[in-house]
Amino acid sequence: MSFPAFKHRSVLCQYHLLALKLSNQLRGLSELLSQNQARASQPLRKVLLVFAIWQDRDIAWAIANGVSQKLSAGTVLIEQGKPVPAVYILLEGSLGIYISLPNGGVMAATEVGKSMKGEILGKMSFVETGTASATVKAIADSWCLAIPQAKLAIPSSIKALSAYKQLENPPYVETEISDVDANRGDNFQLNVSGNFGDLNDNIASYSAQGLPNGLTIDGTSGAIGGIPTRSGTFTVTVTVEDRAGGEVEDVFEITVSSFLNADDYAALRTLYNRTNGNNWRFKRGWDVSGQNPPDAAVVNGWYGVTVVGDRVTGLDLRNNNLSGVLPSELGNLSNLRELDLYSNDLSGTLPSSLGNLSNLRDLDLYSNDLSGTIPSSLGNLSNL
Repeated sequence: MSFPAFKHRSVLCQYHLLALKLSNQLRGLSELLSQNQARASQPLRKVLLVFAIWQDRDIAWAIANGVSQKLSAGTVLIEQGKPVPAVYILLEGSLGIYISLPNGGVMAATEVGKSMKGEILGKMSFVETGTASATVKAIADSWCLAIPQAKLAIPSSIKALSAYKQLENPPYVETEISDVDANRGDNFQLNVSGNFGDLNDNIASYSAQGLPNGLTIDGTSGAIGGIPTRSGTFTVTVTVEDRAGGEVEDVFEITVSSFLNADDYAALRTLYNRTNGNNWRFKRGWDVSGQNPPDAAVVNGWYGVTVVGDRVTGLDLRNNNLSGVLPSELGNLSNLRELDLYSNDLSGTLPSSLGNLSNLRDLDLYSNDLSGTIPSSLGNLSNL
């Protein structure tokens, strides 16, 4: 387990209150380790500066990984010139700090300071390796908590980092790509680069599978663009790869809608309004209130209407209480193959524009109140 991460507290009052709270926890720790009633003594010092910014789990980690040590007076805890085996928190007692200096050809130890309850010793051994610069020994019987160097060791992978080395991290999905809508025949643009990240900032390429016909992805920028030529719902998988070979994928859907041909919509709208559409027997889905063509898939669900792509190919409104005169706009349904208006109450003459329905194969106008002659233009309907 790695050493707990310290979190900076910038608000002094919060810092102080937390320090007071944790001082009580340290006193409890002292009681647990020494099994003696803690005496009210001088205020805890450096340890509060650390504990005040630790969370409870950090303190629990220190207790779980630390080793309690009882030091008799005169016991050497850290020896000058030798490696420091642990970081120590003094819980009870006092320690002297001594430096050995040459004096007349003989090394003499000189006391340079004392450590009291709450002091932390050996902390520089966590920052850098080396030997102790001073000797620390117990002046009186003392208790301390020792956290071994092995528990504080920095992973070799981190030690290997330098200005020229870095850990390779694969790219990741920062935010999932949302499902989007597009219109068949209209320009479409979507850049997905902002949905991905890479700690090393070395994303190399973007690719995508399942794009609608007419759309492509720029492998460098992550921009998806083009004009979709086919309607439907498409499941798209975007793959992002970095220069180290790491990769990540995200999946989303593009739903391509196709608006009904404008001339076809105008013809249906006029037919409805001119033949008393509000009183038709069946009119499920019919909504001609808007000026702009609706989605072709929606119109395909209207009663009696068949749509292929964005064109109307069939009208079957037989026995449906249509009344009035057939509008000339019907001649604009150039892809119409079936027109069945049998058994309605249509009147007047047939519009000559019906001769424009070159794809018409079935025409049934029987049992209506039509008058006049059959337009000669209907002779052009070779597929009828």
